[in-house]
Amino acid sequence: MTAHMRKMIVILGLILICKPALAADFTLLQRYQGIFEGRDENKYRNINDKSPYRRRAVDLKKIAAEVEVKINPVSKIEIELEVEHGGVGSALEYDPLDEGGEFEVENERGGEVEIEEAYYLRKLTNSTDLYIGKAPLYFSLTSVVRDPLLYSASLPSSLEARMIPVEWAETGLQLYQRVYDFTLRAGVVTGLNSEFFRKYNWVGGGYQRQFEDVNMSDPAFYGAVEFGDVKHGRGLGVSYYTGQTKDNRRVENALTSEVNVHLYSVMGQWHVWRFGILGQVIRGEVTNTDDLYTANNAISAGSGLTKPLSFANIGARAHLETLQLNYEFIDSWTGFVQYEHVNTFVEVDGARSIDPRYEVRQTGYGLMHQWDDICAVKFQHIREWSHAKDQPTNTTYVVQFAFDTGDF
Repeated sequence: MTAHMRKMIVILGLILICKPALAADFTLLQRYQGIFEGRDENKYRNINDKSPYRRRAVDLKKIAAEVEVKINPVSKIEIELEVEHGGVGSALEYDPLDEGGEFEVENERGGEVEIEEAYYLRKLTNSTDLYIGKAPLYFSLTSVVRDPLLYSASLPSSLEARMIPVEWAETGLQLYQRVYDFTLRAGVVTGLNSEFFRKYNWVGGGYQRQFEDVNMSDPAFYGAVEFGDVKHGRGLGVSYYTGQTKDNRRVENALTSEVNVHLYSVMGQWHVWRFGILGQVIRGEVTNTDDLYTANNAISAGSGLTKPLSFANIGARAHLETLQLNYEFIDSWTGFVQYEHVNTFVEVDGARSIDPRYEVRQTGYGLMHQWDDICAVKFQHIREWSHAKDQPTNTTYVVQFAFDTGDF
């Protein structure tokens, strides 16, 4: 953890604990979230050894502390500090003078401590908001329906992490415009780094959290239209994201072709009486993945980050679908069934081959019981299988406790 990050955490901690004296017209609000989880998984060892084994684990998935400082009726500052998996993360540094460029990793402890959100919000009019700083992107279920009491399963989508960043937030400018029941969103934000695109999480690994600063030589652009309110269960949203990634790379001139990311999503959540439905469809494209494969292999050959020439090709197109049905059969008890599918090898470039291991389907079912208005216990069974020949099915049992002290 850097000295700068330590200072930010200490300052935020003092705000949360001491609630300092602010100017008379300032209002400070606090909010806390936490997710504790136990998992029992039936897995196989690796692609060459398909003998099954069971693994049980417990995880403090995240503790989040959020503060909101209302400056006046039209302005506020919001900061969220998130600690994941009980750890403090690691630092990844790039030395361009060592063997033509080398990545160095210093692990202090598994997990992560991060300023998840930090932005200034200004109401330009009664229906127009300007966000300056790091704010969530309105693009997918995990970045919109983030409050653990607003969805029944252990995650809004278990397979998003195989394709895009989870709980995606970027630094930049975002503008929200409300028109009747619609909300229009547009933003210019920091983009992805294609050095970290991998087949196990497609463009998700390109989320720039590996280094102390974030490259913005190639900014990204996104826009969205929302009808109603997806977050609170009565809305539908359509989003588009695009960004060029070549100049966000740390190793300059290693990639001469433009690698563009185009993502499209449709998502929604709706509750009627005791019934609820939640779902999304995401489509994505990465251009020039053949050239990207060659450039990233050149980095790994001397980096220490991976074995020489071990970087695997990624798909040029990817698809994701999520569908969850809910029914609150008695007060505070909700049952659900869920289906998900992801394929990050829908198409490939050049002579690269499709890897069927990364077309995955999941089915699941479970229960959520809520009490005290801010706490919930969730039970979920997940069955997962891929399209790879002779690959066994994985099953997972999840028990989760979550709390959320409430929205601002």
